[in-house]
Amino acid sequence: MPIIDDAQLQLAIDRGLFKDEGLTVNTRMIQTGADAIPALKGGSLDISYGAYPSWFQAQEKKVIDLKVVSDAYSMRPGALTVSVPKDSAIKSAKDLAGKKIAVNARHNMVTLLLHAGLKPHGVKLDEEKNTVEMPFPQMEAALKNGSVDAAIFAEPFPTQTAKNIGARVVLDCGKGPTADMPIGSYATTADFAAKHPKTVAAFQRAIAKAQKMLAEPAVRKEIIPKYTKIPPALVPDLKFGDYPAAPDVAKLEKVTRIMRDIGYLKKPLDIEPLLVNS
Repeated sequence: MPIIDDAQLQLAIDRGLFKDEGLTVNTRMIQTGADAIPALKGGSLDISYGAYPSWFQAQEKKVIDLKVVSDAYSMRPGALTVSVPKDSAIKSAKDLAGKKIAVNARHNMVTLLLHAGLKPHGVKLDEEKNTVEMPFPQMEAALKNGSVDAAIFAEPFPTQTAKNIGARVVLDCGKGPTADMPIGSYATTADFAAKHPKTVAAFQRAIAKAQKMLAEPAVRKEIIPKYTKIPPALVPDLKFGDYPAAPDVAKLEKVTRIMRDIGYLKKPLDIEPLLVNS
């Protein structure tokens, strides 16, 4: 996916980090982690980026036996927000009650963050009634023409929309109950991890090196325009999340607790067995 969350993959390719580990990596574009699951199960993908809720839901339903290989991205203030048009009567998160909110997909990480972010403001989200599905790039136009009241999206879209139409942030999902929330990771099947442990370990090492490099703003400014449509001049204005070195069990357990609270999971999910420890 051409988003800043998976910059480490592109950086590892660009800087030859995979090649240094003896790996040849070919990429394939997908829209969501849910789309990756049949491809992983069928063997047309070996490893895929995806959001944690997609992985955890598939694991609970026994759709696939997954292993998390590497962490990718986690929340910080401004990384994913709810915005409204500049002249909107919506002034704060509590005013979002009953409003139409654009989301890229229902029952995923974005709507999880929305549920959790609205709850402290006394707003209960009804996904079927209160959300409208559309790709992130279409949300600015939807805000402008009034087909939705608000939009929840990840960078670069909040920054671009603020610059283009003066959109205002009314809820920052990088603060409050979802601060530091893990967003996405790279996963494979348990079968692939068992049969190719050296390949998985090499992938982990390359991604870990790239994650460390992404702490430098100059590196982000260089790599992100190479695989996205984000202009180099805009990159310094973006509000980035974190690029963690490894999955954090306690933080992932927090994700599963919120998923249970909002009905995305039916029972507790044991995180430790899902992680590949090379």
